[in-house]
Amino acid sequence: MQARVGVAAATISVTLAGLAGPASAASAESGQTAAVMVDAGSVAGVSTTEPPFRSGGTGARSATVAAGWLGMCYNLPDPANSRGGGGWCDGNGPDARYYGRVTCSNGSNYYGPERWAGDRRGSYGICPSGTSRKSWSVYGYYV
Repeated sequence: MQARVGVAAATISVTLAGLAGPASAASAESGQTAAVMVDAGSVAGVSTTEPPFRSGGTGARSATVAAGWLGMCYNLPDPANSRGGGGWCDGNGPDARYYGRVTCSNGSNYYGPERWAGDRRGSYGICPSGTSRKSWSVYGYYV
């Protein structure tokens, strides 16, 4: 299912896949997460992909209600390091979380720590010495 929603003169594209029931039922394949991705220069996109550090589920269906909510995500360069990037997401954990990612001039991605939504310390990946940041993103999702 694809939906387009206008938000403050921006458009957010939402794609939901693998739902076990209606969208309001919060049911999905075990192990899937709904991830909000905000890349440099874009507003937001939502997918049901796994973060790179999560393992897949058993395939069993489950219905759960998330403890927390995920708000707007803010894509930012690291204010403390010119080689870092990521950001933070508004909200309230523990089930709503986010992590940052930076893509470096060496072509590799580096990830910041996972944080609960609403933790404004942010999550920033850092490029190794001798490289520079090319782009950065923050990914918000439910666990």
